[in-house]
Parts: sequence; C-alpha cells; structure tokens
Amino acid sequence: MRDASETAEYVFSLLRSESSKKRVAGLVQAGHFRMREALEPALVSLRDPDPEVRATAAWTIDCLQAPEAVPALLQALYDRVFAVRSAAGWALLHIGQGGHQGQVIEAMSDVLHSSRSLDARESARTVLGYLCDERAERILDEAPFTPVLH
Repeated sequence: MRDASETAEYVFSLLRSESSKKRVAGLVQAGHFRMREALEPALVSLRDPDPEVRATAAWTIDCLQAPEAVPALLQALYDRVFAVRSAAGWALLHIGQGGHQGQVIEAMSDVLHSSRSLDARESARTVLGYLCDERAERILDEAPFTPVLH
C-alpha cells in the first residue's frame, strides 16, 4: 500500500502522461483522494484536446469543491462536448451548494444575460434551477428565452 506522498507522486506522473487514458486515470485518482494539490493540473486539463480528459477534469474539480475554479468552469460551459458542459455544470452547482451560492448565481446570471451560446445558457438555467434559491428563480423568470435544441 502506498503512503500519501507516493500516491501523490504516482497521480502527478499520470497527469503528466502523453496518454490521454493515463491523464484521465490521474484525474480520477486526484478526485477520489480529494487531492487539493491537483487543482492546478485539473484546471489545465479543462483545456486538454481530449474531451474525456476535459470532462474528467471538471468532475475532479467538483470533487475538490474549489470555488476558485468558478471562472474556468464557466469557460467549460462553452465546450462543444455535452459531457464537459454537464460535468462543469454539476461542479458549479455543488460549489454553489457548498457555501458559494452567491458567486455561482451571479456567474450563471451573467451567462444567461450576456452569452450568445445556447448550450451555455441552457447549462446556466439548469444550475440555477437546481440551486432552489429565490434569487436564482427570479433570474430564471427574468432571463431571455433559450430554446432547447436537441
């Protein structure tokens, strides 16, 4: 069995790998062990060429409950791949539920009112709907209509 420093060293070696499968494995391990020191590599991984890496990075950030990651997660709401947008939305929701509701509501309001991306606006609507907050409901009521395209 590995001690914490050996585990961290192993996870970071996976995160630096050329193999996207190994990077995914490293992100899963970082999330599973709630390795806060892996936040920066997870943020970088949100811009990885491989969509599975990007989606797993958002999941890892969700596990780490890192409110400082909100700006990067907002950018992930614009990803062309649904799995990435979905994982980023869940991470934002959980960060909001974890004591940073105002920050997340404000960010989702900005997306709803200023974004031209239907996908990002739909994700913002979903996050606000799950927050179950009066302010979030008011923002949803006042937001411009977003057709759902499936």
